[in-house]
Amino acid sequence: MNLRDKVRERIRLGMPDEALEVLTNNLSEFSSTQQNEILLLSSQLQNWKKDKSLGLTPDEGELRRIEYSVLTLIDEKFTPKGKKTLRKKRVLPFLLILAVVLGYLAITHFNQRDLPPTQGCYIQTGNLTRLVSEPNPFSAQVGLLRKEKYYAVLERKEYLHSGKSNWMYLIHDEEANMKGWVGGGSALQYISSDCLEELIP
Repeated sequence: MNLRDKVRERIRLGMPDEALEVLTNNLSEFSSTQQNEILLLSSQLQNWKKDKSLGLTPDEGELRRIEYSVLTLIDEKFTPKGKKTLRKKRVLPFLLILAVVLGYLAITHFNQRDLPPTQGCYIQTGNLTRLVSEPNPFSAQVGLLRKEKYYAVLERKEYLHSGKSNWMYLIHDEEANMKGWVGGGSALQYISSDCLEELIP
């Protein structure tokens, strides 16, 4: 399997990191401009993966853009010059359709996003936030919050670990009918100013 096929196969299998690894392991076969582009795409992908590992919700459109850029780069490397103009003409309609679809998804997400309460103590959880049974992040998991969402805080308790103070927040997910604690040093997207009061009645 040649270099082009290796890269295209990994993108097809949803492994853009391995596709970029193939390219970085063969940098000498590319021009200096293409080498810079490969290194830039690798950095962008690592940042996207880092955001995801931190419980954030990185834009899936950004991942698709990185994958498309990898395919474009490898195609340009192995496409005869005479065919490049024709290929660009074919790609333009696809790019226009992609832009329309991504715009529609962005607008839909904005219109359907969860809105915060108008007052009181509330938090916003990130994607894949653990919900535990006790005000201790190491207690048994009772559920997994799979999307960013605002929750009114029912109770707040301090949790001490290695001499550091953290707060645990008791919430109730009505949609999934789950009640439990979040926080204790784990990443929360937002904590309202009312939660910073010394006590919650």
